[in-house]
Amino acid sequence: MNTSAYDGNAIRGRRLQVKRQSPLVPQEMCCDLLKAVLLDEEQVLVYWAYKRRYLIQTIDQHIVQEVNGCPFCGKKFPEPIDEDVWEHELAKIIGEKKAAEIEAPYDVGVPHEFQCEDWWRKRDL
Repeated sequence: MNTSAYDGNAIRGRRLQVKRQSPLVPQEMCCDLLKAVLLDEEQVLVYWAYKRRYLIQTIDQHIVQEVNGCPFCGKKFPEPIDEDVWEHELAKIIGEKKAAEIEAPYDVGVPHEFQCEDWWRKRDL
């Protein structure tokens, strides 16, 4: 997987998510240890709820690897949501022009449901 497309913006968004009281962890967890690690800001494993992705980040917040299964219990994670699907569904709600201007899921103008799991759960993805 090419991780060069990822940058610290989404991780900074994750911290913004805490302030907005959005979920930092998936609604359904495979084990308590994974939940504890995802809630710990000092850990390197992060969850991007809006894309259903688990990632390992470095201390300077660069993404180095996508994780496809729980490193603690071994359960395989659900397939991540493709960026194009997120953008397409967002455009249906806010319009093509506004959606094209969005650079990150936490930008002003992105509905709350598209910043967390709500959008893909609602659509059974």
